[in-house]
Amino acid sequence: MNSLTFQLVTNSVNRRSLILLAYMENEQILSVKQLSEKASISRRTILTDLKALRTFFGDAISLEGTHHGMKLVINDHGEYYKKRRSFYEREPLILLVQAFYAGQTFPFLAWIRAMHISESTANRLIKKLQLILDEYGLVVTKAPIGLMGEEINQRKFFWDFYCETHYFELPVIEHQLQETLLRRIEQNVGIVSRKKVINIIRLSVQRATFGTLIFDPEILALIQQDPLFLTISEILQESSSLQPIAKKRLVQEACFIYLMLYAQWALRGKTRIPLNTFSKTSKRFVELFVAFFEQHNTYLDEPCGIQQVVEDFLVRQYAKVGLAPIYLKNPDSTNQFVFSLPFDLYEPLIRFMEVNEIPQCFKNQFLRDFCCSFVLYLFGNQLIRVSQKIVVLLANNYVIDEWVCSIFEHHFSGRMAVLYEEQLTSEQINQLDCDILITNIIPFDYSIEKQPQVFFLPKYIGYKEAIKMVVSILNEGLEDFVCV
Repeated sequence: MNSLTFQLVTNSVNRRSLILLAYMENEQILSVKQLSEKASISRRTILTDLKALRTFFGDAISLEGTHHGMKLVINDHGEYYKKRRSFYEREPLILLVQAFYAGQTFPFLAWIRAMHISESTANRLIKKLQLILDEYGLVVTKAPIGLMGEEINQRKFFWDFYCETHYFELPVIEHQLQETLLRRIEQNVGIVSRKKVINIIRLSVQRATFGTLIFDPEILALIQQDPLFLTISEILQESSSLQPIAKKRLVQEACFIYLMLYAQWALRGKTRIPLNTFSKTSKRFVELFVAFFEQHNTYLDEPCGIQQVVEDFLVRQYAKVGLAPIYLKNPDSTNQFVFSLPFDLYEPLIRFMEVNEIPQCFKNQFLRDFCCSFVLYLFGNQLIRVSQKIVVLLANNYVIDEWVCSIFEHHFSGRMAVLYEEQLTSEQINQLDCDILITNIIPFDYSIEKQPQVFFLPKYIGYKEAIKMVVSILNEGLEDFVCV
């Protein structure tokens, strides 16, 4: 558990509770001794915490003891998720981050009174938050309590907080503006998940009056050649709700949305702007990268245009750099997912990057993330294994673990369509075009006309089990799982 959300949890009881729940969710049965060793918590404290969890969750869970150990059974997933989320909602630093997003500041004494904490505790919390913010190049101030730093870096921090986990959502914006942008972007792109596009739009619109945005003039000149950028810019400038904002700032917001879309694109063959041709170093890097990939592509399922694959991938990375270097940073769940895949390209790529001349923008603390992104790019584009036409249909109230959500949203979206039941009509579900359906909707009362194989996710499935299951299906190792 190392998500940004969890790092902001400071209450020791809340942290222990979340850690224990995470271990029990991911393992079928664990003894108190095993829990103690895994969580580095004394047995006496674990017994006390388990008793408290029984009381707090009530009928939503059962903690069943067997001769092998303890087993967590979730009886009411909706109630369980709601109460599990409350461990986060009560945290002072999480409340503070949400206030920062809205542009709020607080007098120091007023904040500690509102949080019912001592001055020494407040100082300790601010120090912990600062350690997290250091990676983003941001500073938390004390007089008043606020967030300082480049707006573009603040947006990355807020993106990681709201969009890379599944406990908090960005506030809504004017429906007409969101839907107009969403429709026009999907007409032009169609390869970024709807949820991501909505979050990009909301982040841009809601932060449009904060700080300043500055983009490289060369990048701006390049992207202005793309009709998609012109469309986004035109919609923003015609929106009545954004009329008080200067035209120049709206152009910058269109640039932000555009680069964010490019940074989130997973599929190849869509490159429309030559972001990877800025300098001699960049051009040479492409040549070196192609040569490296030609030596390490023997595990690929089918021949591919290596030059195009490398250029398309690098455009995504340059789009991130065009925002700010911090955008190269992956969530921990992304890198852990890459390490779980059954092939090894990561280590050779790290060695290649360390011994060759690479662009200065990649010589930073995010080298590991860059290499993981390349492996994930190959996986998402079916270059490692060709999959059948697969649809994942999820009921949100059943998927508990934020990392499980991230698996489908971030890692498999290029390999399969990820849909949510509440966003579709019964008729749309019955007309789904797929060979395989993976769902956590139990019982499944729909009648899909194409009659795909249906694989049921358990009502709760842990991060590791979800990866194992879906990778196995992609690799056509279907015999290990129950299907109908």
